Amino acid sequence: MSKKGLKKGFAIAVIGAVAGGQILASVPANVLAEESNQGKGETKSVQPRAIGLNYKNTFDALEFSPASPNSLKIKASSNALISLGIANQGVQRIQIDPEFKEFFQDPNWKSYLSGTMYIRAGAAGLYTNTQQISTVAANQGANRSRIEFDANNNTLNLYGEQVLASTTMNMTNDIFIDLAKWNKDRKMSGYTSVIERKPSYTFKVDAVDPDYISLNFGTNNLADKSITDNSMTWFENSWMENSIEPTTLQSTDNKTFKGKTVQDRINEHPKDYTVELYTNNTLITKDIPVDTAGNWNYKGTTVYPAGTMITAKVVGKEREPNANGIMDVSYSKVTNLTLGAPDEAPVIHAFDKKIEQGSAFSPLSGVTAIDAEDGDITGDIQVNSTVDVNVPGQYTVTYTVTDSVGNVTKKVITVEVVAKTIQQGALNPNSYNIGDGFVTGTFSGGVKRVALEVNGVVYGQVNVLDSVNFRYYAKDKVTSASNSVYIVGYDASGRQLDRKQVLVNGASTAAGTVYPSNYRVGDGFVTGTYSGSVKKVALEVNGSVYSKVDVLDGTNFRYYAKDKVASTSYNVYVIGYDASGRQVDRKKVNLSGAMTNSGLSPAAYKIGDGFVTGTYSGNIKQVALVVNGLQYSSVGVLDSSNFRYYAKDKVRSTSDSVYIAAYDYSGLQVDKKMVPLY
Repeated sequence: MSKKGLKKGFAIAVIGAVAGGQILASVPANVLAEESNQGKGETKSVQPRAIGLNYKNTFDALEFSPASPNSLKIKASSNALISLGIANQGVQRIQIDPEFKEFFQDPNWKSYLSGTMYIRAGAAGLYTNTQQISTVAANQGANRSRIEFDANNNTLNLYGEQVLASTTMNMTNDIFIDLAKWNKDRKMSGYTSVIERKPSYTFKVDAVDPDYISLNFGTNNLADKSITDNSMTWFENSWMENSIEPTTLQSTDNKTFKGKTVQDRINEHPKDYTVELYTNNTLITKDIPVDTAGNWNYKGTTVYPAGTMITAKVVGKEREPNANGIMDVSYSKVTNLTLGAPDEAPVIHAFDKKIEQGSAFSPLSGVTAIDAEDGDITGDIQVNSTVDVNVPGQYTVTYTVTDSVGNVTKKVITVEVVAKTIQQGALNPNSYNIGDGFVTGTFSGGVKRVALEVNGVVYGQVNVLDSVNFRYYAKDKVTSASNSVYIVGYDASGRQLDRKQVLVNGASTAAGTVYPSNYRVGDGFVTGTYSGSVKKVALEVNGSVYSKVDVLDGTNFRYYAKDKVASTSYNVYVIGYDASGRQVDRKKVNLSGAMTNSGLSPAAYKIGDGFVTGTYSGNIKQVALVVNGLQYSSVGVLDSSNFRYYAKDKVRSTSDSVYIAAYDYSGLQVDKKMVPLY
């Protein structure tokens, strides 16, 4: 149909959008009412409604590839089926890993984009258009193709141009972000703009905005997609933060130690480097300065006996906060030196493994090689592997490594490939009342997705909620107690595991009741149980009612309250609502103060020892040392029952007044005890 074949008023009345891959639309009341009631002397309200039937998102590519050096390649597709498609505009929202926010804060970020946007409307390709991303990035205007970055939600939003009429909408965006050029340009402008090095980075296509109206949840089989540090090892002097290199470690008299650590300072957030020395996990000294050539030296007074192991690690402290507001402190891998010991052969750390048939296997994953003199020589490991992941059986992997003086170490491990087991699964659906939003229930076994079957029609599959619960939107599908309704369960490969009938009741008129639990100020959630027709709950604090949220399952609810309830003097209520939004109950929440703890027990401290130590119980997360009224910074506890704090340079006399202060996870002081001295 051409544009001329549509009425002008109707063509502009329906505005569509693809949100997270789902086609949604609203009808502005003032436009459509004017067209339909012209000359009749009356005006009728037209309510927004959804017209999307089904949608699917896929990541076609998310990678760093030598084919596009130092560029991040993102290729994502969104497909949608439309029941009424007039004046539709697609939008694909790609949620960006937070570490890349620094790139999008650059006012010129669009200039580093390239690639294509492909739009196809209509099952037979009634309309297709391919645009260059550089052209799209320069566009502005609500109905034009364009690119925007939402800093609040950390999403890259790609809008296709508005299509006049269609029953289907397909959008594929193939984007390259030239991070190396961005990094180079920023350095030429006097900025240090590199992305923080992480083991992996995660991207995803956002879910549907909760403000949109959804007629059908449809199919969305997109999982989060990650790229790992392993795929970026070939980068040199590019956009990514360099790792902290370890140091060499030498001693000629067992009390003087020296070494050298060479850092790549070209591609980093500016750092100051120091070295820390340990023996038997006890700190010898820290903050040993490293000069610009990477050399350091420490002259001690204690002569350590032969056989003592000395450990050194490099500390890199950034000089100013990054774009994410954090001033990072990074550490190198440790270097160990056994004093007076002969040059030993390196040690390979590798262990027997058992993997499932067809799963991925990397022979070097988790394998390291450490040499007492050379340090970490994992990169020198040679591998001989006979593993075939597609054929069950036992295989061998041989690792060989040679240190700097020719000592050779060989280690052989066994990798067992076990036959893939076919999982079973079972569904246990709850009864459904006409008018409720969802068919709910629990499951066991290998169920990963469920579908709703009504009168023989099977609707699209959706993911289960968690490891035991599922739900499926049914309000617009199950309209009568006489409907034949089943819930169908599938495994990750799409194989059907179970099919159970859902008992359908008439519209529920039952009352509902909420039973809130006592709430301790500072905790995350107000929790509780409910009965009857309760479907949503809201929190009321000192007369202000916050927005409604769905109950957790068939009996429990919770509401985030940490940022809303600050004192036991507040008046707090939980309000319950039924499926129609009608209030069915309101109960007061009993409040208590933040938890205190008296389980702190410091041990007696001997003047000259390294650490104040002790035990604790309860909710203590950090401790701080207080000497003669001066409180030092807090440190984390060692484990679930022990703590220690370095005191040798702080407590010098038995006449000092020494206390240990304890804090919970929120930073609240929960205990303070005197430390006996001798």
